[in-house]
Amino acid sequence: MKDKVLFSFLSLFLYILTAKLGMGYLAFEPGNLTVLWLPSGIALITFLKLGYRAIPIVFLSSFIANYDGLISSANGIENWQIYAALFFSAGCDTLQPIIAMLFWRKLVQNELLSISDFYKFILFVAFIPCFVAVSFLCLNLYYFHFFDKHTTEEIIRIFSVIVFGDTIGIFASVPLYFFWRRSEFDGRITVFLSLLLVQTAILLIAIRYLPFLYFLSYFVVVMIGYFNRLKGVSVAIFHLYIFSIVMTKMGVGPFVNPDVYTSYIYLISFLVPFSLLAEFMTILYTRVESHQVELEKKVLERTKLLRQQISEKNKAIEALNLSEQKLSESNKTKDKFFSIIAHDLRNPLSSYQHVTHMLIEEYARYTDEEILELLGQISDSSNKVYQLLEHLLDWARTQTDTIPFSPQFLNLYDLARECISESDNKFRSKKITANVIGDHKTYVCADDSMLRLVIRNLLSNALKFTPENGNIELSISETAAQVRLDCRDTGVGIADVNLEKMFRIDTQFSSVGLNGERGTGLGLILCKEFISKHGGDIYAESRVNMGTTMVVILPKNR
Repeated sequence: MKDKVLFSFLSLFLYILTAKLGMGYLAFEPGNLTVLWLPSGIALITFLKLGYRAIPIVFLSSFIANYDGLISSANGIENWQIYAALFFSAGCDTLQPIIAMLFWRKLVQNELLSISDFYKFILFVAFIPCFVAVSFLCLNLYYFHFFDKHTTEEIIRIFSVIVFGDTIGIFASVPLYFFWRRSEFDGRITVFLSLLLVQTAILLIAIRYLPFLYFLSYFVVVMIGYFNRLKGVSVAIFHLYIFSIVMTKMGVGPFVNPDVYTSYIYLISFLVPFSLLAEFMTILYTRVESHQVELEKKVLERTKLLRQQISEKNKAIEALNLSEQKLSESNKTKDKFFSIIAHDLRNPLSSYQHVTHMLIEEYARYTDEEILELLGQISDSSNKVYQLLEHLLDWARTQTDTIPFSPQFLNLYDLARECISESDNKFRSKKITANVIGDHKTYVCADDSMLRLVIRNLLSNALKFTPENGNIELSISETAAQVRLDCRDTGVGIADVNLEKMFRIDTQFSSVGLNGERGTGLGLILCKEFISKHGGDIYAESRVNMGTTMVVILPKNR
């Protein structure tokens, strides 16, 4: 509310001030031909800001502004006629912005950013309301005898001058207000001020020395419109109007003519079309720039969308490849599983079945020693079957991620000693020395049962391929982040081509031990699965006839 009251008083002050300046400095004599009537624009801005609440403000402003002019023109007219004419003149001046406001709200709606909007603005908002209001104004002055001493030609001239003066006032001031009320400035302020200074210099030189240099200022206006868009060109046109009128009033410039009305016609004939052209060119610049920005935005959006589609396509391809890889691994796993069942599981069972059949059918012919030997074979076969089933079960659970995993801090040295103790009889039977070296207080965060299985498998493999009187050593070392366990033997070693095959499910790699021991082919694969589950790694280092070192690396804290 406070802002609107302040705006009302400011409008009242500017209306009266610009009216006095217009009649004093922007009017041609004789006839008081005001070329630029800024109060018409200020009145429309007030109505667009305040609506119908602007009626008393504009009415009072017009009454005060026109008082001196009508009093000085009232030769022989009675006082009541003067005040009646003042009252009706103020009513006509108020009617004009009301009509313009209605057209604005209906056709323009606060936008002056297209050529179509400017056509509507010039014709319906500026010219037609001025034509209607000035028609009523002239009828009012004619009725109250202010035109009694004027000829018909002079009345027509006065009518046309007032209509065009009011129209140019709206055209020059309203765009200036709407473009500059926005906070942002199109273009660089230094360029704008520099070009405006150049325009001022050209007009001053034209006034003083070379009147025809005046036309260069048109090109400067176009340049300002190009660099600074509608804000800049609105100021440049207003600036050009003021200088042009002052020049002509001083009798300088290309529009000067002995006949005042002819000078006026020359002036508006050049100013109005050129200012319209400058405004339209600036709008075209703005539209082209806007379309370019929109096009760049669309290209950016399309590029972003295309990249997103390509990314999604690549992800789909990666997912498909991963799915294909998993399917391939699943098929290899299935093949390995059936291979184990068909070969490794069937052989011990066949042996078991054969021996038991012999005992049942020919029990009487065997001595106690032979029966004990056959029972030992049965025990070996059942142990192999049990070990194989244990491995198969553990392996299947790793594939379905259902195997329990409970990591805890373990003393790796003690665990290694326990695993060696469990196989002590086997080591003694082959006269193999097995020991653990390293720090007695080395701890690692791991699942107890998984780590035991890994160490047992490594010891079992070392035992199978190490000849009598050999040596097996479990070496423990650590860094700040990792713990390393090396299982070294003095066995037959492994060829380089087979080092990687030991840990792959698809290679079906299994070797026969020095005493004919056969493995399942799953032991090291299980070790790889278990160590990977801990976030560690396992690999082999070996040379034929030089022994093998199985390396296990585990994170110290998980």
